[in-house]
Amino acid sequence: MTNKFTEIGEAQEMLSRQRSEGAKELAELVPRCVAAAFLCLIWISHMCMDLLEIEQMKIKNSDKMRADLRQKAPDGKPVCHHVVNLKAIGLEGHPELLERYLEDDSLFDGLPLVRENNLDDVMDMRECLLNAGIKLAPLPK
Repeated sequence: MTNKFTEIGEAQEMLSRQRSEGAKELAELVPRCVAAAFLCLIWISHMCMDLLEIEQMKIKNSDKMRADLRQKAPDGKPVCHHVVNLKAIGLEGHPELLERYLEDDSLFDGLPLVRENNLDDVMDMRECLLNAGIKLAPLPK
């Protein structure tokens, strides 16, 4: 019987104990959580800055490529007549359309980033030309 009273007394003591016993541990966690959140915020801001830098580099490279393609080759024609696969982008026999696309600011949408000169890159260039309203020949087999 005394065991029952002892157990009841211990339970009463646990229930009436100060709730602030774990506050010390929680107080130590709060600065760590704030620091972790702050580091996440810094990481996200650096990711945004990197993305902005990449986008600016794409625009700069596109403008440089446009200027290079508009330059005249030794034969007097623009360089784009010689270095661009006109058949693949659907302008075979019509190099003046590509020249007009590069010259006219109202048509020019941008040049895709050519990484591997594969079908995806060709399709990106064709899409830019189609968006400018230039009629293209079907994609060669």
